[in-house]
Amino acid sequence: MEIYFTGHARYQLKERNISQVEVERTVRRSDKILKQSSGRIRVARRFKKQRKVYVLVAVYEIRKSRMEIITTFVTSKIKKYL
Repeated sequence: MEIYFTGHARYQLKERNISQVEVERTVRRSDKILKQSSGRIRVARRFKKQRKVYVLVAVYEIRKSRMEIITTFVTSKIKKYL
């Protein structure tokens, strides 16, 4: 399935220094998937950076046979998101 990044998501990638490749990897190989009441899907994947563990979170919707990434962020709050 095609992955499309909204303007907001592309802006967040740039602001938060996150690569599209990392987000695509998270969507395809997530550690946790949560369907939200709004119909959006939140996925999370654990990764290490400079000896610390973080979680990359992405929120997307399925529209017109493609995944539309709405937003993404990195957090150290592992228990909250995994």
